[in-house]
Amino acid sequence: MSAVTLIVAEKPSMARDIARVVGAKTKRDGYLEGDGVWVSWCIGHLAELCEPHEYDPKWKSWSPELLPILPESFSLRPSSSGRAHLRTLHGLMRTPRVTALVNGCDAGREGELIFRYVYQLGRVSKPVKRLWISSLTPAAIRAGLAALRPSGDFDPLADAARSRAEADWLVGINATRALTGLARRGGARGLLMSVGRVQTPTLAMIVRREEAIEAFVSEPYWEVVGTFMAAATNALGTLGPHDTAGPGLYQGLWHRPPRPDEPRPRGGGQHPSAGNDDSKPKPTRLASRAEAEAIVADARGQPGRIERVEHKTVRERPPLLFDLTNLQKDANRRFRMSAKRTLAAAQNLYERHKAITYPRTDARHLTADISAELPGVLDALPPPYQELAARAQARGVPRQNPGRMFDDSKVGDHHAIIPTTHAARTERLGDDERRVYDLIVRRFLAGFLPDAVFEKTRIETRVAGHLFVTNGRVRVEEGWHAAEPPPSRRRGKHTDDEPDLPALTQGAAVDTETCELREGHTQPPKRYTEATLLGAMEHAGRGVDDAALEKVLEEAGLGTPATRAAIIETLLARDYIRRDGGALHPTANGRALIAAIPVEELLSPELTGVWEQRLADIARGRGQRAVFMGEIRAFTRRIVDAVATQAPPAASAPAAEVLGRCPVCGTEVTQGFKTYRCATGRSCSFVIFDRIAGRKTSPALVKVLLGRGRSQVLRGFRSKRGKRFSAALVLDPDGRVRFDFGDSNGDSGRSGDDRSGNDHSVDRGLSSSRTSTPRKRRASKQGSARVRAGGAAKTAPEAGPKPPRCPACKRGHIIAGRQAWGCSRWREACRFVVSFVHGDLRIPDDEAERLFRRGQTRLMTGLSSQGRARLVLDLDRQGNVRVELGKRRSPPS
Repeated sequence: MSAVTLIVAEKPSMARDIARVVGAKTKRDGYLEGDGVWVSWCIGHLAELCEPHEYDPKWKSWSPELLPILPESFSLRPSSSGRAHLRTLHGLMRTPRVTALVNGCDAGREGELIFRYVYQLGRVSKPVKRLWISSLTPAAIRAGLAALRPSGDFDPLADAARSRAEADWLVGINATRALTGLARRGGARGLLMSVGRVQTPTLAMIVRREEAIEAFVSEPYWEVVGTFMAAATNALGTLGPHDTAGPGLYQGLWHRPPRPDEPRPRGGGQHPSAGNDDSKPKPTRLASRAEAEAIVADARGQPGRIERVEHKTVRERPPLLFDLTNLQKDANRRFRMSAKRTLAAAQNLYERHKAITYPRTDARHLTADISAELPGVLDALPPPYQELAARAQARGVPRQNPGRMFDDSKVGDHHAIIPTTHAARTERLGDDERRVYDLIVRRFLAGFLPDAVFEKTRIETRVAGHLFVTNGRVRVEEGWHAAEPPPSRRRGKHTDDEPDLPALTQGAAVDTETCELREGHTQPPKRYTEATLLGAMEHAGRGVDDAALEKVLEEAGLGTPATRAAIIETLLARDYIRRDGGALHPTANGRALIAAIPVEELLSPELTGVWEQRLADIARGRGQRAVFMGEIRAFTRRIVDAVATQAPPAASAPAAEVLGRCPVCGTEVTQGFKTYRCATGRSCSFVIFDRIAGRKTSPALVKVLLGRGRSQVLRGFRSKRGKRFSAALVLDPDGRVRFDFGDSNGDSGRSGDDRSGNDHSVDRGLSSSRTSTPRKRRASKQGSARVRAGGAAKTAPEAGPKPPRCPACKRGHIIAGRQAWGCSRWREACRFVVSFVHGDLRIPDDEAERLFRRGQTRLMTGLSSQGRARLVLDLDRQGNVRVELGKRRSPPS
């Protein structure tokens, strides 16, 4: 019996890539076999840390008196979704023929933890080696297999991974239970205070920004703009490369004269006192209208003189290569892609298309040994980039500023994200994948091209003793902008150029043509977008007084590049924040959570940033896991003690939404903790649990039951035996919920004692017949990546853009039926519907998407006999839209 090596990849797609290289072509149950190698896979985390009650049954209670929960050692259990495949993996590991194991999971902290948990739970002791690769091309896999390393080399990385998981468990479990108990003492029984080591400081940043916006008091200010006519230049003129010869008009903005000790701005740069904070004084702004009017009166119609003309050549170096966070920021700025969508697209490009290197990296440089591979990468780029690739090839590997691309000291486990030698077929990429691939390729090509060169001009004009400053900037050499043009401003203007200026002579006389006031108001801080929030998480240490701590935080930040997108999505899923256009707003629940936390350390980016640095030290062998975990346990005790001494907050939770009237006693029904109850509490028998037969019960569904007494047929229920079924929910007059299976002959449910699968005292249906939705109809109701007119909607691809959100319920997404668009939550009583046809026009797909995302379409012919018109969302009308003629109006809020 020949010996076999078992390779365990992190995902099935990665396992297939490895299997192709090693010749494992025969499909078996849960693995691939061939040439003395078996290749299997994990499906994310197949094993996880046990819940508190699995250590001690008393910890099932959320009583604050039982805190802190500090297990002496941590135990593992199979995850609910991976139990079956975990048995397969353990069976393979224990097979006598298998003499060696290879950890082929992602080359990073989480990949190491996924394999180590599976190995530990399998109770095997066979030798393990590590496959460590940053690309899934055949060449990279072969090179990695030829250089397998002992698993022991990665013990420090595994220690860091275990420490991160256990620290999050300790802080999350104890802080959540302590603060939820505090809120309950204050009367907020329905508010779950979910606390996380990274998510809570991130939420605190969003809440505090919102509080700053609300506290901001806008103040008026005035600026003075002068328009000057310059005489023709003479032989002593100082023309800049972008100046036009002869006399001409130009404008200048009044500036407060700089103090004697203040450095003079150069070449159109920002004044030292200018900044992003609109509340700070600006040298061009006057707080007094009377003072501004006095300057206008002094300067209007008066002669002046050009005191200074400065020209400066500015070189703009190519940007650094992408790490994951900066890729997510750029995709959000340019395409409004969420961090989650960007990561999903990048992961597909890495795993499925083999078109980019490992995306979950925090490095923005390459190591020097990769330079020899780059010409091959340039050669392999697809046709849209071949012209730029040829220019890059002609220049060769960057030599002028090699540190912009190569720096071994700034590369950890993985180098920056770049394309691979496996050419991507762009026609096979989804929309998100194509956008992300384009960003990565263009950023890579930009590193080979020369600097972009600008000419900046600063003109200082003195009129009646007042200083007016004019700035101009023109790009004279495109350089790397050929590969990565700068994003446009909202009004379509590029950031490269400012208006041309006439040729001007220092000391020349000018006439003041006009001098006018311009009134403005200071603006509050801007809300976070995903791009700016990712930047704030990455640079959590900026502004910290302690210089040493600031340096540590700049290296660590809040979370890791691989987890920041998940943190944002967690805050959205738990209804602590919401998206509104591109901005992130805290919800009432999110604000209540931050207001209720009495322990400032839980809100501190500094603290979690230091923890990330400590974990990085453990991974590099410079820190001790036992010391770190001892500190975490001590910190957990401090949290519990601090919360226990706090008085409950006066308003721990927002007012609960009234969902309807109790059918038993008639009082208001609201959402509580894992239940929906009436105001009389447990003295009334009425209760609807938040999960029925394994299916989530939403507030909208409870509204339907309380209002109409029954729902439509719902899918997703699961019996006690694990079988899925469909049924309608019916609310009886005595306040009990039962199933109604109708008269269909479907096969999704089974009658019998375990039919409901409900562990929450819900009555079973009285009918023995069953209802199910035909498969074809079910498939046609899935969400689509794009709005499609006519026919059934297609299932959204994994990395495709999300369909528009329903404007009515704000929770579902738009799907297409046979004759109209509607909400994906139609089974839960959302009645939003817009017909495909209006007037004589079938609404085009792109205009429909514009309607649902922006509130109105463009002007179109055929909607009205009176001329061109547009559709505008109007949820108060039948049909949810109105036809509007004439001048464009703002979209409805």
